[in-house]
Amino acid sequence: PVKLTIERLNVGFDVTDLSIRASLGEPTPITRPHVTIEGMSAGLFGGRLYLPEPGVWDFGSPENTFAVVAEGWQLGQIVALQQNQDIQAQGTLEGKLPLTVTAGGLVIDKGSIQALPPGGTIRYIANDTSRNLGANNKELALALQLLSDFRYEVLNSAVELDRQGNL
Repeated sequence: PVKLTIERLNVGFDVTDLSIRASLGEPTPITRPHVTIEGMSAGLFGGRLYLPEPGVWDFGSPENTFAVVAEGWQLGQIVALQQNQDIQAQGTLEGKLPLTVTAGGLVIDKGSIQALPPGGTIRYIANDTSRNLGANNKELALALQLLSDFRYEVLNSAVELDRQGNL
């Protein structure tokens, strides 16, 4: 058995307390080794990401897929990754993310994230450009007004991250 622990890893955002337990359960061919990932957990977005059941990493395969679980993620920390500082959000999220690791990066296919009760808020603070656009468009003005203090009880999102990195 092997245990890898990394206190902090910055991949454009902080991943903390990364812990991976793996083992070679049976002899594997040198040309196609594989290990059993017995467990994985990491701090992410104020909560954690973990592997709920063991999976196999096949070093000879171009892709490896795992179903990971997001738990206790803070919406405000995710929104803070955006370059637009005019958005503030609050709420706690959880979900399931089928994650495929490829040579080109990560792919998420048919993932889902949802808010936990009691919900939260999303606030868009309109800048001068947005307000000027809203002055000439009643629908946009209404949307800006609604998003100035949007309170939700239910929030669900499908998550797709394609091979080109489009989320």
